[in-house]
Amino acid sequence: LADYIELEMSKGDMWSWTPQTVAGDTKRDTKDPNILDGPQLVRYMYHDQMGGPCHEFFQTLVTPLMWFFNDRLDSTVTNIDRIKANLLFPIQGGSSEKYNSPHIDIVNPASISMVYYVNESDGDTFIFDKSCVDSPNPTNLKVVHRQSPKRGSAIIFPSNIYHASQNPINYLDRKIINFCMGVDNRSFLK
Repeated sequence: LADYIELEMSKGDMWSWTPQTVAGDTKRDTKDPNILDGPQLVRYMYHDQMGGPCHEFFQTLVTPLMWFFNDRLDSTVTNIDRIKANLLFPIQGGSSEKYNSPHIDIVNPASISMVYYVNESDGDTFIFDKSCVDSPNPTNLKVVHRQSPKRGSAIIFPSNIYHASQNPINYLDRKIINFCMGVDNRSFLK
């Protein structure tokens, strides 16, 4: 499955360009010297506000990943807010300490986010010490976990926790699929 996902997501005609990794109106910590945000390519596969599935990959790539999620974590997906793929490239000034703008995926404390790593790469996922409940602004954040991409693996965390991606430095690109969803059993988060 990991081979198939990586092959399918290597097709160039599926991507749309965005000027930065988070929405333009996202609050940022302007004093954090480690923030280095750049453009990314995106493909929505499912979005509540777009009427549900919005790309053929929802059936061919995303659904099998959700089956694995249900099986391996003894939890069932109850609702989907958003599923999208992101593609990052190396950017000028990138380093192992720089990351894109910290953000949350969904305010709802019952939602979880899963970042599935499509390809072998660098460009860690940074998890910070606060949620939007603790602080409405992503300031004075401390990194509590860094997850390095490993093809076929995933990191799962509450959707309202501040987190950030990092552009690759030593690899050509970093591809992920980001799930934002509700589940019936969150015990695996402990």
